[in-house]
Amino acid sequence: MLKILKIPVGLLETNCYLVHADGSRRTVCIDPGDDGLVILEEARDMGLVIEAILLTHGHFDHIGDVGMVGQGKLPVYLHPLDMEMLQDGRKNESIGFGVPEVKCMTSVLPAEEGKGVDAAGLHFDVWHTPGHSKGSVCYLCEDCLFTGDTMFATGYGRTDLYGGSFDEIKNSLKRLIPVRTQYKIFPGHGN
Repeated sequence: MLKILKIPVGLLETNCYLVHADGSRRTVCIDPGDDGLVILEEARDMGLVIEAILLTHGHFDHIGDVGMVGQGKLPVYLHPLDMEMLQDGRKNESIGFGVPEVKCMTSVLPAEEGKGVDAAGLHFDVWHTPGHSKGSVCYLCEDCLFTGDTMFATGYGRTDLYGGSFDEIKNSLKRLIPVRTQYKIFPGHGN
């Protein structure tokens, strides 16, 4: 059984998740977009050890504190189509939102559909769900689906930002909507 702690972080209250197996201290951090010290403090207070970072896409509010949380020592996963956003404030929208430019300077491993990610004793299937960005992904672990900004409880992510496509998100939603009752959904924002 998974244990999941949701920590809303930053200007846009992005949902950062600490995910671990019940009884285990080994933890995965999903989307540490800001407030890295808060994330690390929450993990420490719960006795958790973060072993990997999974990114659902490359927008600033999801990647902003990868460096602080990972300290250059943890594996970080992101779909290859969003890697160009990591060091470009125009593409990751930090400049567009008027915040200090976000540049993620850590090395990143590819999170690709069909390959999955094994981290902290857990297995995450990767579903490529473009539309909010070219490289948006969802991560499925047990019966929990972490959708980033592809799908929310009552809607879906914007498609007017860099790499967004309304046609692509429609196709991604056609894949996700039929399975939303099979899984617990953990979106990038809100409940």
